[in-house]
Amino acid sequence: MGMSHATSRDIGNQAVALLKTVKQLFPRTGFIAGDLAYAHADPDSFHRPVRALGYEPVLDYRLDMLQSKKKETWRGALALGGDLLCPHTPQRVKNAYRLMASAKSAKARRDLLPRTEEADPYVLSLKQRAAARGNERHQCPAAGASPKVQCPWATERDAHRRTRTGTPPRPATRPSAVVDLDNRHSRRAHTAAKPIVPVGDLPMRRRPEICQQSTIGAPADLMPKLHQELSWGRAVWQSAYSALRSHIEGLNGRAKNVSTFLHARELRQSRGRAAQALLSAVQLMVENLRTIESYLRRHHLWADRDYTLTDIYGPADPLIPTEDTPAADNGLAENNTPSSGSPPTRT
Repeated sequence: MGMSHATSRDIGNQAVALLKTVKQLFPRTGFIAGDLAYAHADPDSFHRPVRALGYEPVLDYRLDMLQSKKKETWRGALALGGDLLCPHTPQRVKNAYRLMASAKSAKARRDLLPRTEEADPYVLSLKQRAAARGNERHQCPAAGASPKVQCPWATERDAHRRTRTGTPPRPATRPSAVVDLDNRHSRRAHTAAKPIVPVGDLPMRRRPEICQQSTIGAPADLMPKLHQELSWGRAVWQSAYSALRSHIEGLNGRAKNVSTFLHARELRQSRGRAAQALLSAVQLMVENLRTIESYLRRHHLWADRDYTLTDIYGPADPLIPTEDTPAADNGLAENNTPSSGSPPTRT
């Protein structure tokens, strides 16, 4: 949908108002994309209301947006690019996030994809989704039955826990000597393919909290601007973002045609900022209606009798008379009621 903004200050509330109208027309929800202005919007006016409506943002970040200055870490875990990472994530892996944010084209992102995917073993796994209080449980990447990394601290932590609780140790299993190199999952699951976390020599009580216990709790909206359902920068995110951005650029191309001159205000006939803003808003409204009608016709959901402007619910217009509020006499209505002794007159 195209939107007209005087400034980007209230861009979030305007987008939410538009999405509410779109959802009234057809309640299908999914992923939505926008430019950097939406990624940088206030979470209370854009990100949280959009998710409450059932939509999932697919947004890109600038380099200065990758990490919140207030929440660089959470209980020892590193908060970067919407992910919670092991506190001992190598610097090379952290630099991959910054290179991805600095990429200027889709080709540059694809070239950086192998380096970005190196962060996957260090990402804390989601062990339990948000409970009634809105908290989630995230698991250390070296914990559980299928750890993603090898960590000496995790081995020591598990041995200490078994000693304290009296739990017998797990039976040792030798890794398979045969690996199917054509199977990507088999290659990654083999012990030799799991990276070794570089840790120092610290007593357990001085280690980060995520290193002292296998799981930690975190609010579901810990990073409301950065967290996405599709992990930012990964292959699935790149496919979704490129497809959605292509639709946006297609709308821009249709809206900025030779008959509207939205791309060049000096070529429009109207003069003045107010006139230009109103004209642009009307032109975008017409293009949005065309987009909605095209979508409904393409999915065989269009019926002329069902989709009119009266189907977009909203506050009653005081200028449109209803059965309870008869039209006021403004001197232009027909008067066909004959009075006694006088013919019908027209005023």
